[in-house]
Amino acid sequence: MSRGFLDDIAGSKRLRMAIAGKNARDMSLPTNHVAFDSDWLGAAGIALTGTFTISANASPNTSFVTWATLGAKPLAEIAFLKSGFYTNIADGDFGTTTSVTLIVGPTGITGDCKNLNYPVVVAYVIYRIFPT
Repeated sequence: MSRGFLDDIAGSKRLRMAIAGKNARDMSLPTNHVAFDSDWLGAAGIALTGTFTISANASPNTSFVTWATLGAKPLAEIAFLKSGFYTNIADGDFGTTTSVTLIVGPTGITGDCKNLNYPVVVAYVIYRIFPT
């Protein structure tokens, strides 16, 4: 059972999350048991995906990634590569006195970091929320 997934389906990325105790991979799951599905028209869609590498300390408001404006602050997922897997927690494996702040805005990702075990690979998924 999988509570959520991000996979290539029919040639495009699809993110689907189910409520606790339900299987997101069950495509017959009633919509009231699905917390989010990027395939829903009129709700949200994946606007951008990518990775970037942080290789040294960065001062506040450093620009890591930029893109053409999305018009509003998007919904985003950020994950850090650790031991061959992505995790959304920057813990002690990245350094003992680490500090990292990433801010996702309409035109990119900014932030600051210090004392990480460099290099750190960061992956992101940016969602455009559509008015209903």
